[in-house]
Amino acid sequence: MGEEVFWAIRGGGGGVWGVVYAWKIRLLRVPETVTSFTVSRPGSKRDILKLVDLWQHVAPELDDEFYLSAFVGAGLPGTTTIGISATFKGFYLGRKTEAVSILNQVFPELGILEDDCKEMSWIESILYFGDLKDGSSVSSLNDRYLQHKNYFKAKSDYVQNPISRTGLKSAIKLLEKQPKGYVIFDPYGGEMRRISSESIAFPHRQGNLFSIQYRVEWEEEDNFKSRDYIEWIRGFYNAMAPHVSSGPRAAYVNYMDLDLGVMELLNMSSAAACGDAVEMARTWGEKYFLKNYDRLVRAKTIIDPSNVFRHQQGIPPMSSHCVIAQS
Repeated sequence: MGEEVFWAIRGGGGGVWGVVYAWKIRLLRVPETVTSFTVSRPGSKRDILKLVDLWQHVAPELDDEFYLSAFVGAGLPGTTTIGISATFKGFYLGRKTEAVSILNQVFPELGILEDDCKEMSWIESILYFGDLKDGSSVSSLNDRYLQHKNYFKAKSDYVQNPISRTGLKSAIKLLEKQPKGYVIFDPYGGEMRRISSESIAFPHRQGNLFSIQYRVEWEEEDNFKSRDYIEWIRGFYNAMAPHVSSGPRAAYVNYMDLDLGVMELLNMSSAAACGDAVEMARTWGEKYFLKNYDRLVRAKTIIDPSNVFRHQQGIPPMSSHCVIAQS
């Protein structure tokens, strides 16, 4: 496997490069005991705004061993709170006494207690954050399946400067209007910011404080309202434009967002069309991959010049090498 192939498949999106049939992985050491916690903080809009504002200054600067995300909404999954609330999910590579001590120094307003925390092995933390029932065995990770039909729409952003209190206040107002919608803030600190944007295909590194996932979920019985839910999340996304990255407005490829543009696969019937496709795909490709998009196109041309592995937001090969695969 060539260098370009190995570079592209690490963060270059799925369904584009081929079938990986084997990996050789360098394992990292983890402590025997790690700490996980989930704490819900209901309160007034002012209370929630204060906590989230503090979070965006604290979470990206935590030690490498610490991860702390924030969920904000008026009907968060796993809570019975009516009205706006914030849930904080934390993970620490070490004992809970250490985790609580660190947080109480840098984020005392969260009010974390040792009783809020659970000590476990690292693999057990995968069960915990995967929302499996208490007492589930590690082997259950091999047997997961969708229990019932449900729906969701997600969009994403990157935040490079703290969101103003005015911006957070506007976001909370929008969240209050749709109890089935919420946001997830994931911090981008530690090792994330020490890896260069060009090292692998995933470019969102230094300069990002955190990512936002906008999400709205509904059940089968509410599917007749799907258009309303999707219009709400699009409106929310548009309203957040002044507070997030721009030039381009970056997005996270694993929250694939077809609103950013799609490829018309059925019309790809000539090499000229394939050349046009490279520019068409740039619309979303540069949002997902920034300056790495052009290198990904070159890698695609080497790996899959016939464009066998393709989808609506795939990466096309360059036209001079393009041989259109038959549908």
